[in-house]
Amino acid sequence: MISRRVVPLMLSAVVICFAPFVSSAQSGQQAAASDLSKLSTDKLMACYVNLKLCGASDIWQISDELNSRLPSVPSERLVACFDDWKVCGAQEDRTSGWPISDELARRGDIQWLLDRYWQTRNMMIRNGIEHVAYHFDTPEVTAFMKKVVSKRVFDGEDRYWPVNYLAKKCDTVALRELSSGRYRGQAACNTRPASSSWENVVTGQRFHI
Repeated sequence: MISRRVVPLMLSAVVICFAPFVSSAQSGQQAAASDLSKLSTDKLMACYVNLKLCGASDIWQISDELNSRLPSVPSERLVACFDDWKVCGAQEDRTSGWPISDELARRGDIQWLLDRYWQTRNMMIRNGIEHVAYHFDTPEVTAFMKKVVSKRVFDGEDRYWPVNYLAKKCDTVALRELSSGRYRGQAACNTRPASSSWENVVTGQRFHI
């Protein structure tokens, strides 16, 4: 029979024996993740289909690496990426957020994008530019959003974000749109500027305008 004093010693020996293997495995995982920065954008996009091509453990590692490269992508290419994610490797949706819009907003050249909006009929590009504009609380962007709503521009989302933006400013037309049931049926307004991506003004208070 093994004494109780011997058991802790045996367990300690087992831990010591396996520690190098655990450490090695963790180092391997970290190396695989860091090695993503050495791969081309095309190779990374191919990894979405087969993670083994780049040693990633999940698609979010790939997505994060591609998003980290957006600051080096020219603005026009980022705009094109709204329509075809393969142009820059980034996508915008409710899961991934607005990485392209966030990067364009960071650059601050909003007037160029507002002009670009009216130069295209591509609904994906228009929708993406609306996301960028949503970051800014300026008279120019407010006027732009009002124009989008008044012209009833087809942007693929039924002008939800321009209406949302204006509803925050208690714009009566926007509040009427939101309370009509065409979107989520409820609306609220406040005087705070627009802020983070995917922010929603729905609070449960219904307006009758």
